[in-house]
Amino acid sequence: MNWKIPEDLPVNPPEKLSHSIIHNDKSADIVEKCIDDLIPRGGKKPNQIAVSLEDYLSWVAMFNRKIKGVRHRKSCWDRITDEHLVKFEKMDHKSPKKDIKGVIPKKGKMTYTFSLRDIRLENEFEVLIYSVRSSLTMLTRLISAFLKSKTDLHSHSNLQKSLNTAKNWPALSAIVNEACHDWIDDLTKRRDAATHYVALTATSSLTIESERSNVIKVQRNTVSIPKQPLKFVSVWWDDIPVLGWASHSSTAVTNDDGNIIEAHGLFDGTGNLLVRRNTSLPELPELIDGREYCDNLMRNYENYFVKVASELKTKIC
Repeated sequence: MNWKIPEDLPVNPPEKLSHSIIHNDKSADIVEKCIDDLIPRGGKKPNQIAVSLEDYLSWVAMFNRKIKGVRHRKSCWDRITDEHLVKFEKMDHKSPKKDIKGVIPKKGKMTYTFSLRDIRLENEFEVLIYSVRSSLTMLTRLISAFLKSKTDLHSHSNLQKSLNTAKNWPALSAIVNEACHDWIDDLTKRRDAATHYVALTATSSLTIESERSNVIKVQRNTVSIPKQPLKFVSVWWDDIPVLGWASHSSTAVTNDDGNIIEAHGLFDGTGNLLVRRNTSLPELPELIDGREYCDNLMRNYENYFVKVASELKTKIC
């Protein structure tokens, strides 16, 4: 039998492949189902898609890899965070009482701060930030497939501007604007800071306040990150690149007359002094829980995609 045109050739799925079984797979989560919903069936391109069907499906596939990459990076962050906390708990957090005996005035107080930085932890935090922001670029590309005359759009900030002028996308515009205000703008600032100015920071510390060798206050900060993106990090809040790890110890005494005498030291892993400062340290930025930030980031990111996908789905059906 001779075939005249390619359109006449039959195209059949492989044997033992059931669409209904795959589509109704109960193991798929809401994100995977939303991605599946963005794939039209029947081999024909919906009118609302402004690029070729092959290009559109390629963009869906690329975004799918991006979101899986984000999930992988989040799992790495969680694992290394747990390992970091185990290491932090093993540090010697005892105040050196024998060294301060007779030094503290009658009404004086002494404060010791023990801190631990973990380069792996900070690197995973930075990579997670980059991964999420990169996936938003790919999501923008996917959305642009529905925007006639803007199918080459890939900047998420430009997407926000484009949707604000598109009269036929009021719901999607509201979704994007809300996400930018709530968390994407902050994410972008952290990404830009890591790219052009500093390495993103995440550290754990324990502050012990003593009076007459008796501990009166203990303050713990575990896996803390700056509340606001920074463009400068003092060496006193950074990591000296010695083998092993570096630590920071602070001693502050309030004399009977109210005067405060303080000294600070940076040490290597064996306790050797690297640098000493006898004046107040640069002001430490306000800190927040890095684990909570990343959990919320992941939750906001996936919820954002689900809302966007639900809106795009209406253009396909």
